Amino acid sequence: MVVAHLNHPTRTLDGFFQPGSFVRLREMSATYNMGTRIASLARARSASLTLTARNLGRITNYRGIDPETDFQASQDNDSPSEFQTIAPPSFFVLRFNLGF
Repeated sequence: MVVAHLNHPTRTLDGFFQPGSFVRLREMSATYNMGTRIASLARARSASLTLTARNLGRITNYRGIDPETDFQASQDNDSPSEFQTIAPPSFFVLRFNLGF
């Protein structure tokens, strides 16, 4: 994250840089293979249940919204900011597979 006031594009009057290193748990998946007894209830040979999750969390000292978020800067050389930017959403998928 850069916080600075720019008078001229080639020099910065004041500001600081913030470390943007991070570790992110981007995707995790777990599958449970059900027995043939449960699969036979649906007239199938096999059945499995899979739970997948994305963007579960991150470890960082970054004080902004997200280290991967793009900055918004205007054409008038304003200071870059994270105003109205959104971090990647977390979501979950539950899948039921039948093998015939």
